[in-house]
Amino acid sequence: MIIKSAIYSPPSEEMPFLAVAVDDKGEVIVAKSVKSVADGERILRETAREFAEMYKDKGAKAWETPV
Repeated sequence: MIIKSAIYSPPSEEMPFLAVAVDDKGEVIVAKSVKSVADGERILRETAREFAEMYKDKGAKAWETPV
């Protein structure tokens, strides 16, 4: 399973950032409002790790963001 993710910037200051991850079929795995890009990256890393754990018997690995 391939997971693609993005963090969308809000169109105005009154709205939050949006962290989204979808699977290889285009289905939304997670969509969360977050206060910052850093919070979004953390949520998406956690999501990738959870899915890697669920699919580890099929060789899945979580990605890491370089620091």
